Amino acid sequence: MNTSSSTSLTYTPSPNEASIYEYLFSIAAENKSVVLGSDAVPLVATSKVPIPVLKQLWIMADSQKANALSKQDFFVLIRLIQLFQNQEKPVPNNNDLRFVVSGKTQDQLKPPYFEGITTTQQQQQQ
Repeated sequence: MNTSSSTSLTYTPSPNEASIYEYLFSIAAENKSVVLGSDAVPLVATSKVPIPVLKQLWIMADSQKANALSKQDFFVLIRLIQLFQNQEKPVPNNNDLRFVVSGKTQDQLKPPYFEGITTTQQQQQQ
């Protein structure tokens, strides 16, 4: 994935995913408009994604390079975590993370998983 370009990665959750992404943002942001790195750690660490990978994903999502993610940047981070958990890769040279190499749609992937956090979608899959 090309992260050296000045163009930011983007991700808009599908209607089925929107509530999950909003819920996760509300947990991490704690009533703020951005998520600081220190505020994100307790949540993202429960994703079971290795810490070195999480650090790389954070760097990729942090469009302002301020160690703080806007809601849109946070959605990019969660999408990158979701792709890693699903063993998927974004389409190269495309900054829109809706598109993955396998061709699966957003709703064909398992939702992002965070241990101890239950979303409506995860309850339906059980």
